[in-house]
Amino acid sequence: MWNPFRKKAAPAKRSEPVMRQRLPRSQNDSGKLLGRNFNASLEDRLNGDWTSVSQTPDNLIFHNLKTLRARAREQRYNNDYAKKFISMVKTNVVGAEGVVLQSKVIDQNQQPDLLVRTAIEQTWKRWQQQCDFKGRLHWIDMQNLMVSSVAGDGEILVRKHRGGPFAFRLELIDPELLDVTYVGEHNGNRIIHGIELDNTGKPIAYHLQQINKSSQTYLNYYNQKNYLRVPAEEIIHLFLSEFVDQKRGLPWISTGLQRLKMLGAYEDAALVAARIGASQMGFFKSAAGDQYEGDSESNDGFEMEAEPGMFRNIGDLEFQQFDPKYPTGEFGNFMKSCLRGISAGLCVDYNTFANDLSDVNYSSARVGMLETREIWIGLQSWLIRNLIQPIFEEWLELQYDLGTIAIPRKGNKPPMPLNRGIDYYCPAKFQGRRWKWVDPAKELTAHEKAVALRITTRSQIISEQGGDPDQVFQELAEEEAKLKALGLQAIPERAPTEPPSTEEAEPNDDEPQEPDNASPQD
Repeated sequence: MWNPFRKKAAPAKRSEPVMRQRLPRSQNDSGKLLGRNFNASLEDRLNGDWTSVSQTPDNLIFHNLKTLRARAREQRYNNDYAKKFISMVKTNVVGAEGVVLQSKVIDQNQQPDLLVRTAIEQTWKRWQQQCDFKGRLHWIDMQNLMVSSVAGDGEILVRKHRGGPFAFRLELIDPELLDVTYVGEHNGNRIIHGIELDNTGKPIAYHLQQINKSSQTYLNYYNQKNYLRVPAEEIIHLFLSEFVDQKRGLPWISTGLQRLKMLGAYEDAALVAARIGASQMGFFKSAAGDQYEGDSESNDGFEMEAEPGMFRNIGDLEFQQFDPKYPTGEFGNFMKSCLRGISAGLCVDYNTFANDLSDVNYSSARVGMLETREIWIGLQSWLIRNLIQPIFEEWLELQYDLGTIAIPRKGNKPPMPLNRGIDYYCPAKFQGRRWKWVDPAKELTAHEKAVALRITTRSQIISEQGGDPDQVFQELAEEEAKLKALGLQAIPERAPTEPPSTEEAEPNDDEPQEPDNASPQD
């Protein structure tokens, strides 16, 4: 079978000596100067173990993806910091409410078509409860699993099915079922990493491993070589590309895996050393130098027990204390330094990743969180652009054909199905979660000034906080009307240009404050 990744045989060594022309010193120096402008390209004793052979993305993924994914999963099971990173991705990219649909249908008068918007959004919410092909997960749970998969395994694999009340369901597939080592041909098309490609490199089918559900082999289905060919139209395969023409995704935690593993082992060793040190063990040694032969019940080898207040007699009477002094003061600083490196590779702020707020104030927390939140927003946009919006558009077209979206009408008239062109109903916005700030009072003051200076709008502020401006304004209007009908007066707003009073002003966290008992200056 054709395999582009098989290792080529090494060329035979040449037996005759190779004659090289020795250039004059000036030309040699010139060539060295032109060819060695970068220290990283030097082949000296310091760079002897540094690779100088570039690999194609296909070759790199073929030889490394299985091992990287296996080790990434092991760390997610056993390493607290790896589990924390996956939790951060789910919390910040998806959030408690998931990515929320906001229909933006506009009528012929360029006004919001509220009835149509409400009908589309309510039908979408009903579908979310029945979207799982296996009937187990809500749409928000599926979003969490998908971002967990792409962060920990490197890619998302979803199969689309027809069926159910909305004729559209989704099945999450373990990326391991798309065998990265499967290379071959099908009807003249190349198969690389289990993906069948046409002559332009476009995926036309995915060859998924079939699970043999017999009692003997079911738990080892990853090793089965029985493949099911699924057309690419039924598959959503999503990953973050880091190389040109990359066909499979790599786990996001790949760069930190080795350090996470070594750091976990280092922490375990320190914990054991601390426990031994806390036990204050000691031994009794024979002054005559007699050999300790062990307990009568166990003669298989040397036995050591560590319990607080325990001393073992290995001879007669001479006592020797065993008091390890580790871990000492450098343990915390070393852990912090390693976790900072890991958090840099994972593109998250160290203080949240390591649960370390010891050196944080308002300004430093804001600086770190701003950059990290921009990364989360970028990942949300990537997920919406490549996964959620295409799913919604395909779902909406199916519901349009089936007539499952009904627009309510006045009186006793039955609801009316969508009766305009499909493009009329497509405008939509998907809102990801947003975050509150450490000091919301300062943020509100900044928003007031921005609105007063006309450099932003209330709608933009509401959107930045994760809300729907049209819904907020509608609720405000309904609230004002209800208060007016009850004879209640709404709370008057303070003018945006009005400076905050002295009582409302808050101290700056970054400046030293005068103590309460300070005496007034003359």
